[in-house]
Amino acid sequence: MKHTILISCTLLFVINICLIFLAFVIGHAHEAWKIAVYWPLQPFQTGDEVGLLDVDRQIHVRLFPEVSIGPISMVDNLSISPNYHRLFWTTSQRAFYYDASIDLLLSFDETMRAFSNPVWSVDSQSFLYEAPDGTLFHSIIGDRQISTEPLFDPALTLNATRPQWSPDGQWIAFDARVVNEDAENNYEVYVTTPDQRWLINVAAGQDYCLKYVAGWLVDTNELLYLCGIFQEHSRPIWQLWKANISLRTTEYITTIDFRYWYSVSPDGSYIAIFNPPASNNSPHAETADLYIMNLSTSETRLLASSIPWPASTLWSPDSNWFIYVDTHQGQSDIVAVHLESGTRRQLTNDDRVEILMR
Repeated sequence: MKHTILISCTLLFVINICLIFLAFVIGHAHEAWKIAVYWPLQPFQTGDEVGLLDVDRQIHVRLFPEVSIGPISMVDNLSISPNYHRLFWTTSQRAFYYDASIDLLLSFDETMRAFSNPVWSVDSQSFLYEAPDGTLFHSIIGDRQISTEPLFDPALTLNATRPQWSPDGQWIAFDARVVNEDAENNYEVYVTTPDQRWLINVAAGQDYCLKYVAGWLVDTNELLYLCGIFQEHSRPIWQLWKANISLRTTEYITTIDFRYWYSVSPDGSYIAIFNPPASNNSPHAETADLYIMNLSTSETRLLASSIPWPASTLWSPDSNWFIYVDTHQGQSDIVAVHLESGTRRQLTNDDRVEILMR
């Protein structure tokens, strides 16, 4: 009898553990397929919203029902925090911050309106943005207020842009050049810490090229950056490099050809490249061809053609899908393309999605 009870208890324990694990996997699978979007309800009218699209369940949930963002023609720099609770945006006159967890709406004067490209920290407790003079600022969210300070000493005279947080939130990478009398001074890639204890020129020895941050690798916390070599009467050659911040080492990865835009997958396995269509080599073409390069083999292949350009784009968190807004006949829908199979999956139908945020 005791033996039977022991076996039954053991089986129940194992079943419970399996159910907990299954719930964890399912929950994370759905979480991986949530996309925050700017979703205008009516053209040229109020009532526009920021929504959360659950891709697996095909559910669209309004995230901020108490606040009206306004028509997209009047909104810039719309950015949502990783926990989906906080929102920052600017208009032609002011800047705004909204916290849905405590229903707090703050507005700022026109000085902050001029700032651009807000980038949230991993823990959603702060964000970075660029000032018109090239200074990066760090805004920390406190008790019903926001405090702001420069990310680095203004005496360094760095003209900085495109900040990116590392996956663990310990480092911030950005492109910058030293403002001096040398007009040919190239952009360098720097990393710093939120407390400003460190400021490192990642590739100080590579003086022959123009460098841009490409992205962080989620698993290893290493930094990818591009090194552009410009030659007379020809397109620049773009080399992709990897930097280990802890060891202060750099490693050449491959050479890529892009003319519009690029984006590295979260796991660092692929890079998406947007180039003009083969039938239209103009740098002002209204469509683009999407290529995917495998960074371990340097194999490049066409994934999708004639995508309306410029397009709002995202990677899926597992790096298996590339997502973009496809505009057609006055409508715009979210489309996902599977990297391995090339399967095209339309996630919305006849909507007016404007911006993918995460």
